[in-house]
Amino acid sequence: MSRSRSGIRRLPPFRSCCLICRALPAQPDSRLRLVFQSGDWIPLTLPPAMKSAFPSANIVSLGGATEAAVWSNSFDIGGIDPAWTSIPYGRPIQNAYYYILDGQLEPCPIGVAGELYIGGGLSRRRLP
Repeated sequence: MSRSRSGIRRLPPFRSCCLICRALPAQPDSRLRLVFQSGDWIPLTLPPAMKSAFPSANIVSLGGATEAAVWSNSFDIGGIDPAWTSIPYGRPIQNAYYYILDGQLEPCPIGVAGELYIGGGLSRRRLP
């Protein structure tokens, strides 16, 4: 990592763990400024370990519909809340929308379980 000129990396959590587990010493002079974590569940211990190794890096969780291989949400992991059992799912990225719908494709009330529908895209045209 120290030879890389890139300031941004996308690392699956497993690869990040491997990097940290190699006892990589802290690199305060690293150019690494942004790490996208995606592709798998992120252990609560990983973001603090990444910050310890790369103090100037911002750690961001990315996620979305696995079957579509797209990112539709992000969460800036600034710190770990002791009450968390996992990293929060995040909020929709720009031009993406989340809907929780019931079996009739109607919006569910807040707090009611349903199916997640992700909308958005590149087109300027909207369907009726």
